[in-house]
Amino acid sequence: MKKLPMVLVGVLGVVAVQASDFVGLVDMKFQTEYVYRGRREMRKAFAPTVEIGYVGISDTEIYAGVEAALSLEDSGFLAKMEDGSFDAYFRHNWFNRISPYAGVAYKVNDTFSVDVGYARNFRLGIRNFSDEFREGDSKNNNNNSYLGGKRDTGEIYAGISVDVPLNPSLYCFYDFGCKEIGAEGKVQHFTDFSDNVSPGLGLDLGAKFGYVNSKRPYGFDDADAFAEKKDYFYYGANADLVYEVVDGTKLRAGISYEGNSASDKHVSDKDYWVNVLGHKHNLWFNAAVTCSF
Repeated sequence: MKKLPMVLVGVLGVVAVQASDFVGLVDMKFQTEYVYRGRREMRKAFAPTVEIGYVGISDTEIYAGVEAALSLEDSGFLAKMEDGSFDAYFRHNWFNRISPYAGVAYKVNDTFSVDVGYARNFRLGIRNFSDEFREGDSKNNNNNSYLGGKRDTGEIYAGISVDVPLNPSLYCFYDFGCKEIGAEGKVQHFTDFSDNVSPGLGLDLGAKFGYVNSKRPYGFDDADAFAEKKDYFYYGANADLVYEVVDGTKLRAGISYEGNSASDKHVSDKDYWVNVLGHKHNLWFNAAVTCSF
């Protein structure tokens, strides 16, 4: 066999090293409900995530990706003010969202990591309030009546993770269009059943607690007319069975719960925007396929 020229060998070596510095993730998840920061926005939903990153000097990762939440049904309900001033028809697919994002994650040491980034939230179903959010009785409302608000908003986030038991993390965020600020803390524990039950099997347990204050819910221009109370707490927990089919490919199935401190009375209460599509206590099932490299 002919020997490759030394220059070509060097080039191939550089390419191989560079390729090994890239990491990626593809996650395809189906949920019986979709809950975003403590508020249910959809029933059955498809929530995929695709991400690629480059790990450089000092384990600094530069990454970019896109996540989405897409409703799998077109159900909705009529929301009516108690005083009869207006009513409106809400549908779950109005909250369809695609969010490209990019950021930098830096490993400070063997224990602490920090992460900062920017996301753009494109809400595909939200239409202009003045054109679509109509007054009148239920007979005059139809499927063309939409919740008012901004179609897309920008958001910055920053977080810290700690590599200790329960893997705690804390993230803060600010959405410019919704003037929404908040924070979310998480803990997580994974139990490996490979030795005792079955190779590749494990149980993933997690819990979260968060706070949101939104001066313009969903980018609503006239937020005072939409909601007097604009902040709430939320909390949740999850339990997922995880099975690693082959190296880097996992199947997940489990159950999740999230609740919030807002009212459960929909339009009749001052903070109805939080639970306009659901209740303050939400329980759902999920299944996912995750591939990483």
